[in-house]
Amino acid sequence: GLAYVNYEYYEGTWDALPDFDALTPKHTGLAFGFDISQRDRDDNFGFRFRAYIDIPREGAYTFYTTSDDGSKLYINGALVVNNDGLHGSQERGGSVSLTPGRHLIEVTYFEKGGDNVLYVQYEGPEIEKGAIPDEVLSPVTVPATVNACCPVPYDGSVAVDPGAVLRWLAPDPGLVPAPEYDVYFGEDPNFPEGARVAGGGQAAFDPFDGEDMAAGMTYYWRVDVFDPNEGGSPALHTGEVWSFVTRRGLVALYEFETGPDDVTGHGYDGVYVGSAEPNIVPDSLRGNVLELNPGGQADGQYVKVDPVGISGRQPRTIAGWARAATLSLPDWTGVFGFAPKAGTTNNYFDVQRDNAGNYALHVHGWEQPFRPLDTQWHHFAATYDGMTIRWYLDGEPVGSMVRALATIDEFRIGSRQSHGTYFVGWVDDVAIWDYALSSEDIRRMVLFCDFDADGQVDTDDLKTFAEHWLADTVVPGSIMPTVVLEDFEVYGAFPPISLGWFVYLHDSGKYGNPPSKPYPGSIATGEPGPYGGQQAFKVHYEFPVYDGDDWLTLGHRLSPYPDVSEYDEIRFRIRYHADNTEDVLLVFHAANDPPDVTEHEAFNVGPFSTMDDPADPNQWHEIVIGLRDNPMIDWQGSYGSIDDVHHMNGILVSIVNTSREVRTGTLYFDDFRLIDYTPDCEGLPPVDLNADCVVDLRDFAILAEEWLRRV
Repeated sequence: GLAYVNYEYYEGTWDALPDFDALTPKHTGLAFGFDISQRDRDDNFGFRFRAYIDIPREGAYTFYTTSDDGSKLYINGALVVNNDGLHGSQERGGSVSLTPGRHLIEVTYFEKGGDNVLYVQYEGPEIEKGAIPDEVLSPVTVPATVNACCPVPYDGSVAVDPGAVLRWLAPDPGLVPAPEYDVYFGEDPNFPEGARVAGGGQAAFDPFDGEDMAAGMTYYWRVDVFDPNEGGSPALHTGEVWSFVTRRGLVALYEFETGPDDVTGHGYDGVYVGSAEPNIVPDSLRGNVLELNPGGQADGQYVKVDPVGISGRQPRTIAGWARAATLSLPDWTGVFGFAPKAGTTNNYFDVQRDNAGNYALHVHGWEQPFRPLDTQWHHFAATYDGMTIRWYLDGEPVGSMVRALATIDEFRIGSRQSHGTYFVGWVDDVAIWDYALSSEDIRRMVLFCDFDADGQVDTDDLKTFAEHWLADTVVPGSIMPTVVLEDFEVYGAFPPISLGWFVYLHDSGKYGNPPSKPYPGSIATGEPGPYGGQQAFKVHYEFPVYDGDDWLTLGHRLSPYPDVSEYDEIRFRIRYHADNTEDVLLVFHAANDPPDVTEHEAFNVGPFSTMDDPADPNQWHEIVIGLRDNPMIDWQGSYGSIDDVHHMNGILVSIVNTSREVRTGTLYFDDFRLIDYTPDCEGLPPVDLNADCVVDLRDFAILAEEWLRRV
């Protein structure tokens, strides 16, 4: 097939399709597909198209026309689709059983007034609904000429598949019975290298013998016809110079690891609006992501992208991850997509929050929902092939619609500037392609648990995961970067204040045993710690009756001061034995000495643990305190956020008695550490799904969630 069809163009005023056999066409020729742009005016005209369609396998095929005004479709002379009459754009379909091979397809169309719309689609065995592809269409008749004609890709086409094979139709066999071809091809229309093929008899040419052409490149080609004319005079017929532009593929990708940069290298870096620096924050599932407008609409934060070279009806795919932080987003809030500041019907192609509480795909004048708005991560994708829009949620198709886009090349992430609304939440891995990805491409895009790359999340992937998990839950050679603040292994007795440790009572200090400051502690020796060490810090407390909260604080001065903003967690271990732990809490403090203030700052978090597990008094427990995006942790401080702790001069753990009754117990503390998840882990296996260098239950939860969704 060559995608060319024969057309006849007519003019007249009708309320229904006329008998074109009784009319004389104003002009005829070849069109690339069922293209009504060959018309001479916008109202009161009609077309009849004829072509051969190659059917690959036997079965029932459904054909569709979408038209404004009327249309009909015939297969082998029999009416299959009746979409006649005066109406706006509407779709009608019909089915027919076909055998493998070539069949005649005929489409008739008329337009009286208003919009001009004609699209033809089909579906059948192993063929999803869509435009009839180029390779299955061929013209019924071709021009009587000595030259090659009907190039594919057609002259001036854009976004051509770099793997395309160049094809053309042979000259009229009555004029050139045994043609041979000299094929010229290159980036220079003057073809300085000469013919790439001389004397070939095939009406097709693969420019790089199975290898792809360069992406985003303009190529020129010419096919000269040599007529050997045995028994007469040989002749060479020089062809026209044709051109096309290959698609670029992935045009831009915004991973938001460090900022709104285009990591493809094409130079379409985003410009961050509303704040001096992008809010790049870690996420337990997606790694680094872009946080937008944490303070609400007043922040006015979004990413503006310079024109990427995609507009009008050009094919494209947009895709990305998003998670809303609130269900109270304003109507018409843009998430990402082509969304000009001022536009009209069909000028948009973006993911948004509509006016009914849904995530929706919007083109202005038409929109369709993905799903109701929630606060979970979702993957959104939408494709356009020049005829049909398709949209996908979490890798699965949601719907399709024939539509004539007229988009403006203004891509935005996190805002609909036409409405002054801003997305409050997080986005990640926003991407733009200059062609329509297939449904399988979209599905595989979110299959990050498909370890064996077979297109399924199944028991084979679970087996791979289990093998890594059981072999070693920590990736060899990839232990998370850790700073040990204190492991208590260097002391032979309770360390004096000069070595950094102290214990004191809150308020008057007359409580406890003995009633004096500093409160003495001791080193518990001969007891292996959780990391193989032999020592931990032992503290005994006795709280008497008191008319307020009573505190006992374990403190450690640090030198040098670590920069907490470079880390993600603080962890330490505790073991306790208590006579009565009701209403006894632990509170953690990170003391900071900002260089621009004279007093130190204590960033407090807690209570984060209650000591009310007397049934298990002799087990070590790990306390994990998040330093970043953790809604369960409320860091409190007067000099800023925990991210501002660049000079951490001390750590303190307080035992708080809120009962106002007698409370006694013994605690062991050990292994205070700072944890950094940010660096990439060497040798990271694919089963470490949250990239924390540990294959653990958190990874299993991710796999299970995706598996259940796929099943």
